Amino acid sequence: MKMVRTFSLLAAAIVMIVAAPASAGLDSRTADPAPDIAYGNPGAGPGPVGPADITVPLVVAGSPITSIATLEIVLNITHPYVGDHNPITLTKVGGPSITLLAKPGSLDGDGFGSGSNYCAAFPITYTDTAILPSEAQTGGGATDCVGDGTPSVYLASDQAGVASSLNAAFAGVDFNGTWELSIVDDFPYTGGTLNSYTISVTPEPATLGLLGLGAIALIRRRR
Repeated sequence: MKMVRTFSLLAAAIVMIVAAPASAGLDSRTADPAPDIAYGNPGAGPGPVGPADITVPLVVAGSPITSIATLEIVLNITHPYVGDHNPITLTKVGGPSITLLAKPGSLDGDGFGSGSNYCAAFPITYTDTAILPSEAQTGGGATDCVGDGTPSVYLASDQAGVASSLNAAFAGVDFNGTWELSIVDDFPYTGGTLNSYTISVTPEPATLGLLGLGAIALIRRRR
């Protein structure tokens, strides 16, 4: 009878921990530069004047998520000709880095990339749950903005349209620390602004080791 009771307690402990949702504890942080950061135009063309390349940090402190399971990033950019961006990358300083996009639209054969626009009213989300690679970004609607009548959710991908997993790239990484968004504009005659970017993460679920320790502790208390 005691053996049956012990196994029942162990099974209950396992069910309690496994049933905990992996998405519990979502944490989102935003880099909201003020004023907005101009880039891509040294003064030879329309748009705000700024350096061709920028790197904007986001310092995360006090997050309970010290081991990332999923990561999404939302970019709010104002810029004509999204194909000028080559590339945009996200980096955890001292850790991994991933290319979010590189010259989207370049597979159409003209070599210039997409001539559509990034507009502040239509932020772009990069997530592993998307269907299209970021290379496929084109505008729509009356504004020719990416996200206006077109998808605004994309997979991170390179110039060839080969997708990369954000979750795999940052699996197990501590959310705390310094993150950097880097933007390279390789056509120095139009300018844009980075209005903001947001990183959202969820924690990894309990490991088997922690599960076992919790079950053992429960059994010992019951003996």
